[in-house]
Amino acid sequence: ERFGVREGELHVQVGKEIQILQPAQSATASPYVHHRFFNPTVRPVRFLVELRPGHTGFEQALQSAYGLAADGKTNAKSLPTNVYHLAVLFTLGEGMVPRLFALLTPVFRLLAARARKKGIEQELIRNYCQ
Repeated sequence: ERFGVREGELHVQVGKEIQILQPAQSATASPYVHHRFFNPTVRPVRFLVELRPGHTGFEQALQSAYGLAADGKTNAKSLPTNVYHLAVLFTLGEGMVPRLFALLTPVFRLLAARARKKGIEQELIRNYCQ
């Protein structure tokens, strides 16, 4: 994944290193290296994320996550308040979590399977993915 800032300031953590990116700067995370991006300020940031190879599920997870946030269905840390929504986003985007939290992966997969049977995954895609 490559993160490129268009405007504002984006924080990108790759491994243990946090980079603060300004416009025209970028950072790259290699496959299977733990990484995250965040904006700890109240100022807006615009950036592009390039995935190679592309991944439809990851794109749908991001669109759904931002849609849920816009609809007020996330907590202060931007995590969905509905556990089924969280599980669907985790599995759609093929999320990986570090250390002890990795033990939750089978639980998320089970919850996501239930969410699929209930039509929750398709509802998120229909509501938030263009």
